[in-house]
Amino acid sequence: MSSFAVNRKSANKGTGLKPGVWNFEEFSFSDAVFGSASVEYRCEARKLRNDEIAEGDVSRPYELEISEPSVVELKVFDDDGAEIKLEALDRKVLGALVLDAFEAIKDDVMDFEIGLL
Repeated sequence: MSSFAVNRKSANKGTGLKPGVWNFEEFSFSDAVFGSASVEYRCEARKLRNDEIAEGDVSRPYELEISEPSVVELKVFDDDGAEIKLEALDRKVLGALVLDAFEAIKDDVMDFEIGLL
């Protein structure tokens, strides 16, 4: 079972919909609980100070910073694909799993924001 959990977590990659919005169309919350989720976040470009730029490096005078992620949509489905109504505590616990997955794929989010994905 542990190998499935590892594969499940690696499958929770999602995709960028538009700047500041990441979507997990098929999110595996556990081995038997599936759903979808969307995360909104701030992405701001910060100009690097001269002392932060490596000597001779003129190609990246800005740095993107991703902050304030929040789950704006969260759905869980039963085996027939019908949405299950969630209690507030369940929504909070499952939302934390989504934010953990978002943190784990921040490099992909960054690539999306700079146009590589």
